[in-house]
Amino acid sequence: MIERTKAYSQHIRYSYSISLPRAVITSISVILVISILILMGDLVQFSGSALPLVAFLLMILIGMNMLGYLELSLSLPSSGGAYRLVQSCEEGSWLAFITGWGLILAGLCASGLILQAFGLGVAALLEAVFQISIPHLPIAAGLLALTAIYKLLPVRGKRLIYLLVIPLAVLLAGSLAALPKLQLSNLFPLQGDWRVTFRLLPIAFIGMEVAAGLQGDLVNRSVNRARLIWLSVLLSGLITTLVGIFLVGVLSPGYTSSIFNPLADLAGIWGNQRLQMAMGLISLLAMPAALNRILSQLIRQIYSMTRDGYWPEIFKKINPRSKMPVCLLLALVVTLSLTGLVDYRTLARVGSLFYLTVLMAVNFSLTRQEQIESSFQLPIHPWIPALVLVFDLLVSTIWVQDLPFVLILLAVGLIIFHLYSKHHSIQAKEGITVFKSDLKEESTKHHKRILVPIANPETAGTLLHLAGTLVRPEGGKVIALQVITVPNQLPLSDGRIEAEANRMLLDQALDQATKEEFRVQTMTRVSRSIAEGILDTAREEDVDQILVGWSGGETHSISKSMGPVLDPIIKNAPCDVLIVRGYNWKEVKTILVPTAGGPNAPIGAKLASTLSLNTGAKVTGIYVQVGRASSSRMAENRKILERTFQDLTFSKPPDKKIIQASSALAGILKEAENYDLVIVGASEEGFIDQFAFGSIPQRIASGAPNSSVMVKGYSGAPEFWIRKTLGVLFSLFPTLTTEEQLEVREELIENAQPGRDYFVLIVLSSLIAALGLLLDSPAVVIGAMLVAPLMSPILGFSLSIVLGEVRLLRTSLESVFKGVMATIIVSILVGLLSPLKEMTSEIIARTQPTLLDLFIALASGMAGAYALSRKDVSAALPGVAIAAALAPPLAVVGLGIANGNFQAAGGALLLFVTNIITISLAGMVIFALLGIHPLNLQPEIKKRVRRGITGMIFLVVLITIPLGIIMNGIIQNSQEDQIIQTVLEDSPLLEKIIDLEIDRSRGKEGLYISATVHAAGPLSQESVDGIKLILEDQLDQQLILDIITLPVIRSQ
Repeated sequence: MIERTKAYSQHIRYSYSISLPRAVITSISVILVISILILMGDLVQFSGSALPLVAFLLMILIGMNMLGYLELSLSLPSSGGAYRLVQSCEEGSWLAFITGWGLILAGLCASGLILQAFGLGVAALLEAVFQISIPHLPIAAGLLALTAIYKLLPVRGKRLIYLLVIPLAVLLAGSLAALPKLQLSNLFPLQGDWRVTFRLLPIAFIGMEVAAGLQGDLVNRSVNRARLIWLSVLLSGLITTLVGIFLVGVLSPGYTSSIFNPLADLAGIWGNQRLQMAMGLISLLAMPAALNRILSQLIRQIYSMTRDGYWPEIFKKINPRSKMPVCLLLALVVTLSLTGLVDYRTLARVGSLFYLTVLMAVNFSLTRQEQIESSFQLPIHPWIPALVLVFDLLVSTIWVQDLPFVLILLAVGLIIFHLYSKHHSIQAKEGITVFKSDLKEESTKHHKRILVPIANPETAGTLLHLAGTLVRPEGGKVIALQVITVPNQLPLSDGRIEAEANRMLLDQALDQATKEEFRVQTMTRVSRSIAEGILDTAREEDVDQILVGWSGGETHSISKSMGPVLDPIIKNAPCDVLIVRGYNWKEVKTILVPTAGGPNAPIGAKLASTLSLNTGAKVTGIYVQVGRASSSRMAENRKILERTFQDLTFSKPPDKKIIQASSALAGILKEAENYDLVIVGASEEGFIDQFAFGSIPQRIASGAPNSSVMVKGYSGAPEFWIRKTLGVLFSLFPTLTTEEQLEVREELIENAQPGRDYFVLIVLSSLIAALGLLLDSPAVVIGAMLVAPLMSPILGFSLSIVLGEVRLLRTSLESVFKGVMATIIVSILVGLLSPLKEMTSEIIARTQPTLLDLFIALASGMAGAYALSRKDVSAALPGVAIAAALAPPLAVVGLGIANGNFQAAGGALLLFVTNIITISLAGMVIFALLGIHPLNLQPEIKKRVRRGITGMIFLVVLITIPLGIIMNGIIQNSQEDQIIQTVLEDSPLLEKIIDLEIDRSRGKEGLYISATVHAAGPLSQESVDGIKLILEDQLDQQLILDIITLPVIRSQ
């Protein structure tokens, strides 16, 4: 290794992302799911009043073992679970393998236990609620399959912890409602088989391995590692003990679980079966999340052992899309399927003994080591871990009936070790050379800091050269960053060896900085992803700019537009970002700087100034005038050019040109053919422009014939959160290919035509809808919804707005207008010819639309556009037609006109207008989110699209006004009705209300209330007037009250 005397430094840093509270909550939630939601029913049933004391003693036993666990963890540089600790002390030995083997077997038992418990719980609920009897194993297999599929998803939710924590919190809080039922007499004297608790409960503390696995990702790891272990043991043990006291005091003696969950059974003591079923259902929600956590820990465990050579290399092969070792996951799924052949109590007992074996291995390993100075040391080494080991051996005799099976499986592990793992673990360590640097970090704060992530030897030199050129005039510093990614299956600290070994690019950066005379600091970051490592370093080092390379590539969307590395950096960077494409920087003689007066243009101009002063390059600034412009417009354009280059110095005076072109994109790309480098600032396009057309600067940077730099300035927190929200929104939707977009367009053009089939379906659906409304038949009305073809032209209208196509717009509007008129005319004829004139409930339901109808239409339009665009989900279209309900409101309009009820017709027409406007806007949103944009960006088309989107948003806002007024009136009437009901029910003179009629149509006379009630005797006029006065006082308005009494005669 080359000796260096310069004041450069190389650091290894970690992107820790888990806070201590979250880590503690995650680990204890896993423990509590197993101990309370799964095992507690058996523990209460068999251990009885001895349960709380035995649970408390078991917590002490686990805590004693954690003493050695903690000392070993804090004395070693690497963090992780029991296997990682023993492997660090006993590298390549049988003890390390047996520790990992025991953890794998314990994890499999815990996973199988959760699967069977989930299956039994779901089967019990189905039988109790629907009287359906289903074996629990198929249900467990279904959960296993879904969990495996979830793990194969390329983007997995980071908030699954809520599915683990919230049900537990609800159940524990809900169980407190039964506190009045607690009987202290049930707790004494101590009765029951205490050995059941000792045999079953230790498996729950496999959650401690989850806690240990999170140590590598902890924020402030040096301080929080010990806190995580202690808090996890104490909180989980105490909560289990307290819940045990509570359940024994309420449910014992003679308790047997009816739905496999004691907390749900607590609700049964109130005699409310629905509440009991609800509690049982909530408890089931936490089990898949706990299973996912334990499976993740199992995958980490096996993956780590595979890296150490103990298992075949095929388990290390990670799928690039899902970031998951697929072969390893498949092996786990197959193995877990076999656990269904074993009784769940046997799984709990055997798994508990395996976990106790792991704890014994940790203590045994600690007794064999010399005590290392650390922040936590046990006195009289090695006697304390030796005594705990002896105590564990004595406790293990409780599992006498399970010992032979456990010993056989451990022996199988030893055989595997000696026949395969021992030899391959030695091979895995060959050829690893670890380089450590003694260089000291530069401590001086410089004027400018540029962060340059380097990964490709072919491009690293170019990026560093550009960064050095930018910092040299100001005496700034370049931070050369290498990011080492570690899979989710391993703790971050496992990346240390690779980080220390891969220093080639960093050494080259030091050599280049020496040769080109700029200051550089090298750094290695260990992170879960490249983007996360870059962003964490940028925040910690307080850099001024991030300079990253880009291979280019055309894009039309504002999400995932530049790849999984660049997108997060662009959206979340706390500083300016320079995105570089092309690598022939030493030959740059001419630089083009387009500007439109945006906030990023001056940053690009300053970059051009610095490069000009260092390379002598000639700089030209251009403004693209789209179409013709007046003299005043041209003068304003010249001012924009002057402002962009104001107060900047160049090696040669910059040229400033105004060119005319059909579009900014076309003009800039044509001009760029004559330049070596194009520097373009990220656009100042508004939300609508970006939403509808994509990002123009990205397309310029990608399409420039030579090199290009796209500059994105840091604009503060508001834009950061807008981009964050847009990124999350766009990540939820796939992007349609060009072929798929053309298919959608062609299908809608065809279906939007007002041809013969269209009118036949319109007439038939109108006839069905009108008759269904008159007959008050929901089934017939639903049939009309399915037949009506109005959805296609409405979505065609949405697509025409997004694409700016006038022809499709006219065709869609023509079809909608003709369909609306045909439906109304047919409905009028039905209304005139029908003898039925009554306002049925189906008709009334469509005469008072509210804001809720607007949201229904919004969701329906989104679903319709998505189902139409994605053929895989086209089966949802009939459901969309039912939800949208376009034909029935129009039929009500026709029936209302025929019967002279123009108020009902007006209300139904408002509902239809709400539906059509909202569905159109929803379709536009979905089409844009799916990546559908105009292929031709002519100014007229852009203006057309912008007007269309703005107009639709305005119409939706406008339609909310009458809907809000109607909804407010309905809410007010509902509140008045509730007050009237309450006053009448609270009256001592009235016993039971049989019928209540409220009429608000009498104008100045106020409300008319007619109540039919049971009464013990006839009511006097004074009594009725008294109730009336109370009502008028409560409602603050005049009313007329009629009370019809039905006498009640009771037997003596």
